[in-house]
Amino acid sequence: MSDIPPLRDRLRAEDWAGALALAPDLWWQGIAYLVAGEEEAAQTAWLAAIADLSATDGMAQQSRLADLLGTESAHWRELGYGTRAWLLSRYACEMAPTPANWAQAVADALAAGLDTWEEDLEHVTGEFPALALTLLLTVPDRPVAQRFLHPYRTQPSFQEQVLARLLPQLLAVPLPQPLAITRCWAEFCAEVGPHRPDVLATLANYYQNIGENAVSVPYAERLWHLSTTPPQQVAASYLWVRGLMQAGGRFSEAATVYERYQAAAQAVLAQDRALPTPELLSFMTAGAFHLYFGDRPQPTHTFFRQLGEFGQRHLQQRYGVFLPHKPQGDRLRVGYLSECFRRHSVGWLARWLLRHHDRQAFEVFTYSLIPTGDDLHQDFAAHSHLVPLSLAMPIAEIATRIQQDGLDMLVDLDSLTSSHGCGVMALQPARHQLTWLGSDAAEVPAVEGFLADPYVLSPEAAQAYGNTPKILPQTYIAVDGFEVGVPNRRRRDLEIPEEAVVYFSAQAPYKRHPDTFRRQMQILKAVPDSYFVLKGGDRHVLEQYATAIALEAGVNPQRLRVLAGDPSEEIHRANLAIADVILDTYPYNGATTTLEALWLEIPLVTQVGQQFSARNSYTMLVNAGIREGIAWSPEEYINWGIRLGEDRELRQHIRAKLRLSKQSAPLWDSRTFARHVEDLYRQMAA
Repeated sequence: MSDIPPLRDRLRAEDWAGALALAPDLWWQGIAYLVAGEEEAAQTAWLAAIADLSATDGMAQQSRLADLLGTESAHWRELGYGTRAWLLSRYACEMAPTPANWAQAVADALAAGLDTWEEDLEHVTGEFPALALTLLLTVPDRPVAQRFLHPYRTQPSFQEQVLARLLPQLLAVPLPQPLAITRCWAEFCAEVGPHRPDVLATLANYYQNIGENAVSVPYAERLWHLSTTPPQQVAASYLWVRGLMQAGGRFSEAATVYERYQAAAQAVLAQDRALPTPELLSFMTAGAFHLYFGDRPQPTHTFFRQLGEFGQRHLQQRYGVFLPHKPQGDRLRVGYLSECFRRHSVGWLARWLLRHHDRQAFEVFTYSLIPTGDDLHQDFAAHSHLVPLSLAMPIAEIATRIQQDGLDMLVDLDSLTSSHGCGVMALQPARHQLTWLGSDAAEVPAVEGFLADPYVLSPEAAQAYGNTPKILPQTYIAVDGFEVGVPNRRRRDLEIPEEAVVYFSAQAPYKRHPDTFRRQMQILKAVPDSYFVLKGGDRHVLEQYATAIALEAGVNPQRLRVLAGDPSEEIHRANLAIADVILDTYPYNGATTTLEALWLEIPLVTQVGQQFSARNSYTMLVNAGIREGIAWSPEEYINWGIRLGEDRELRQHIRAKLRLSKQSAPLWDSRTFARHVEDLYRQMAA
C-alpha cells in the first residue's frame, strides 16, 4: 500500500495524529495506536473491524492482522526499536498463537531486555535452533532457558553453530557479557568440544583472562597432549606454563613445562617455517617467563633475539615495511603504543611523561589498543592525540594507521607483555622506534633500543642486548606521585597487634619465586612478634603456597595474613599503611608496587641482580636517595629484612628521608625526566 511508508515515517517521528490520518483501514489504525502505546484504542479498532463479520471471515481477518503485526514487528526490529518490535510480535501471538510467533516474541523480548520471555517460552514447541542460540547467547544461566536448550546440546549442527559464535566472544577484551553468562558459554564449549584444540586453547585463554588460572591448567595440559607439531606444542606449552605461573604455588611444575616450551620453540626456529599471524605474534613474546625463573641475561636475550628476528622476518615478508614519509613542520612527532592507557600499572606510570612533554617542540600521539574510556584513559586523551584502536584489528591495519601520522619516534610501552605491540613494531611504522616500561626489551630488530638508566642494568647485562639500551642521565622512570584513597583495612581488622612488626608483599603470583619466599620466611622467623601480610592472585592458592613454605621454614602459619584484592588502586595504596617493611621479589622485582611503597614512605628490602627486572627496585631506591635495604646477595637480603624489622629508629629514619626526597629526588621529578627523554628523541631523530 502506498500509504504505509508515509504512515511509518509519521510513527517514527511520533506524529501520532498524522499517522492515524494516513491509516488505510481499521487494521492499520489499530497498529498505529499500538505503536503509539495506546493498547486499549488498538483493541477497540480491531474489534470494530470484525464486528459485522461472520465467524469464518473474522478468523481470516484475524490471521491477516497477525501477518501485518509480524511484518511491522520485523520493520521496527530492523530499525532498532526493540520494545516496539516486541509489542507487535506479542500481539501477533494473541491473534495467531503459533509456536513460530511465540518464538519471535521471546527473541524480541530478550533483545529489548524484557522479562516476559520466560512465560512466553513455555508456549514454544518444536524445533527452533535460532531461538536456542539466542537464549544461549543472552540468558544461558536461567533455568527455563537451560531446559529449552537441553535437547539441542547434542545436535552436531547446533554445536558447530554455537562454537563458531562463542569461541571468538570468549577471547574478546573486554568480554561482551557479564561473567555469569560467559561462564555458561565456557561450560557449554567444554561439554561439546572436550577434544577440540580450538576449544581447549580458547578455554585456557578465557580462564586466564578472568584470573582463574588454576582452572585453565587442565585445558592447556590437554591441548599439549593433543599437539603433534612444534608450532602446536609452542602454543600449548605457553598456555600451560602461563596458567601455572599465574596461578601461583606451582613453580617447579611450571619450570618443567617451560623446558618443553623451549625445546618446541627451538624446533620451530630450526624449521624456519612461516606460522599463521596469531601464532607468530604469540611466538615472538612467549619467552617472557625466562625473566621469572632466573637472572641470566645472556641466554635470556639470546633467546629473545632469536624469537624477535624470526617474527620480524616473517611478518615483513608477509606485510612489508610501513616506514612513513618524512613529516613536515618544526615539531617532532612522537607516538606511544600500548594496551595500557587505562587503569593499569603502565598507565599510572606513563601518564607523567605525557603530561610534561613540551608541546611547543613535540606533537604527541597515543595509540590505545584497549580503549576503556576510564579516568586514566581520559587523562591520556587530554594530553595527546589519542587514537582508539583494538586488539581485534590486524597488525597491518594498526601499522597503516600509525604510518599515516608520519612519526619521527614510536615508543612501545608494553614490549614482551603485548604480542600485538611487538608485531606492530616489527612492521616499523615510524622512522625511529624504542621500547619503555613493559617487561624488558623484546629484541625486535626494528626497535633501536629501550630506555634504561645508569643503575637498572649491570655492565654484563647491558652487553647481552641486541636492542641497545638508551641510558638516560638519572632514572628510566619518574612520577609526580600517586593518588591515595581511604583505607578499608586496619591492623585490628587483621587481628595484628599495634606494636607488632608487619612485613608486606603485594605481587603477582608469577613473581613469587620459591627461593625468595623461603628467605622471607627466614626473616619472619628471626623477628619476634612479626607478621607477614601478602596479596596477589588467587587468595586461596596463595594461602596454600605461603602456608607450605612457612611450615617448611618452621614458621607458624598463624603469623601470615593473606588478603583478597582491593576495590581500587587508591584503596590499595591507602591500605599500605598497615606495613612497616616491604619485602621485594627476586629475580623479578616490583615496579609500580615499589614506587607506591616509596611514595608512601615505607622502607623496602630488595635483592639486586643483573637483568633489568632484577634491578628495578634498586634504581628506584637510589633515585629516591635511599641506600638502606639494598642487598647484593641472598644473605644480605635476609639481614636487611631482620635489621629493618628490629630497628624502629632506622625505619623512622628511612621514612624521614623518603618524605624529604619528594622535594627534589629524580624519582619524583617527572618534569626533568621528560626533558631527558626529549633530549634523547632529538638526538635519535637528528
